[in-house]
Amino acid sequence: MFKSHKKHHFFLVFVIGIIVVAILGLFKALTLTNKPRLLLNIPKSYHAVGNLNIKWPYGTEGAIMIDRYGIISQTPH
Repeated sequence: MFKSHKKHHFFLVFVIGIIVVAILGLFKALTLTNKPRLLLNIPKSYHAVGNLNIKWPYGTEGAIMIDRYGIISQTPH
């Protein structure tokens, strides 16, 4: 009788562990796929002139940053 109780306890812990790992994996997969990326292949000698005025949608967060230059546009704080 004692061995049977141990087997049920081990099985319950095992199933809960599998469920936790599955939930964490699903959460990680969902958060990784929601990060858009934009890569441009522009020569280093290219110079952009002008004004970047983006009308960001209300309630969103975002920014545009150029390597070695900094943030050129971002949502209001």
